[in-house]
Amino acid sequence: MGNIHRLETLIYRKRGDLYLLRVDDIDYICAEHRYLRVHHRKGIAVLSDTLDALVTSRPDLFLRVHRGALINRERLVGLEKKNNRYSVVLEGVDERLVVSRRRVPDVRRALVILARPCLSRPGLSPGS
Repeated sequence: MGNIHRLETLIYRKRGDLYLLRVDDIDYICAEHRYLRVHHRKGIAVLSDTLDALVTSRPDLFLRVHRGALINRERLVGLEKKNNRYSVVLEGVDERLVVSRRRVPDVRRALVILARPCLSRPGLSPGS
């Protein structure tokens, strides 16, 4: 079996200082020009990386909702439709991220997968 590297932390620079950011602490990531704005529990970090590199390194954690945005699957709590546009609801995040039409099925599948452990507990059903 091959040695698989699992990304656990990112390094970012802020005002000349270096910081470590646990990927589990990331809420969502948006691409802006040649940089990524990484929104996390303690603020925003700016990285010089690509969305593809992050989603490839942690497909279990990151879900692409738009060509310029990734979310942390574990923060996903809902999918809203307003004026024929979908957006994701993330736990602890006030901002709503737009979901592209072609990514809506992926978000729905992720919600179903997240709901399964809850539905398998005794006494819980989809309508309760």
